[in-house]
Amino acid sequence: LGPFIMAHLFAFSPGGLQLLNRSAANAPPVDNSNATLGPLFGLHMFTERHGAKLITSVTETAKITWKCYMDKIVLVLIQPNDIELETDSIAHLDFIFEALELLVGTSLFEQLPEMLRKMLAKIPLAVFEVLLDEATILPILGYTEVMHIAEREQLQDFLDAFHRGVRCEYSAIFASGRLCVESESWKMMASRGRLTLGLLAATLAAEPTAVQIDGDMYELVVKELPGGLRLCLLARPATLALEPLEPEPFIQYWTGVADITTAAATAPSHALDLAAIDGSLLGFVAVHVLHGRTLLHPARPARIPDGSTLSGAAIINQLLAWWQTLRNGSQQEAFFCAVGRKCYALTSGPVQLVAAFAPEVPTYALRPAARSLLAAVTPLLSS
Repeated sequence: LGPFIMAHLFAFSPGGLQLLNRSAANAPPVDNSNATLGPLFGLHMFTERHGAKLITSVTETAKITWKCYMDKIVLVLIQPNDIELETDSIAHLDFIFEALELLVGTSLFEQLPEMLRKMLAKIPLAVFEVLLDEATILPILGYTEVMHIAEREQLQDFLDAFHRGVRCEYSAIFASGRLCVESESWKMMASRGRLTLGLLAATLAAEPTAVQIDGDMYELVVKELPGGLRLCLLARPATLALEPLEPEPFIQYWTGVADITTAAATAPSHALDLAAIDGSLLGFVAVHVLHGRTLLHPARPARIPDGSTLSGAAIINQLLAWWQTLRNGSQQEAFFCAVGRKCYALTSGPVQLVAAFAPEVPTYALRPAARSLLAAVTPLLSS
């Protein structure tokens, strides 16, 4: 298959018809010939016919994962074989399929493969670029990254009033994919649908898009607010009031919070003074397991003994991988020491924290530093 430095997604029907071929943003094109794609489906078909199940295969440069859904479509995900960016590839495929279900409807997977291929081809390329981005790891794991802004209550009031005015079912506002405020109905939506919609809100155009949630059809409307924030509305086609969405009344209404939305567009996800908490903190992931929310602080690169640097993205991905192994266990606290950092995990009620600290921090100081950080982030995730 050759070297794969970015993710690629392929889809086949059970009979071997290619349904989809998409790549991550800026990825080099993949040879679409049978010599390249034939083995991807052939390996899967061979193992199925011999009573086995092919899940994952690893080459020197790539990790390949297969999964069949509804006995109608086989998805194949090819990712770089990079330990620093290791993700749960099965969870990633599940997330991609749920996004496809939302955009084309579950019933379409029962149609002829040729019809399914035509519908999948209509999904914007930007959607697949987001779905294949390694940065989507948090939605894949089932959690929405939140953004805490000081003027949250005022922005919430504006959203609630607009929600009633357009007669929509669900509404939320996002800044660079991070949730700022949401309607009560959005909070109650099934978590996977909520996560997928939030991710897609950053890519879909302003034109209404038909989506299917829990078997019901809705129109998804995405509008840009001052500063570049995204307003996401879900409504039944017959009930949506279009007048407030016209350019002039829309701009006039949202000008009232333009200073808030503009500031939020470039603000960090929180206003914590991390240096005051602990200047040795490299980065952290905090999760509210009941609310399905997470607060993430990008990690600073860490220098390791051989003189090289461990990237911030690698540190965050390793924290997430460690958190995955801990979240189903009974441990309340844990720590480990690794090259270039020391990590600590702590649970208090529904809030879980995993944090990375500089290696110079004494091991005995990890617990008080982690507890101070947990106390600071808990109110932000609980509000």
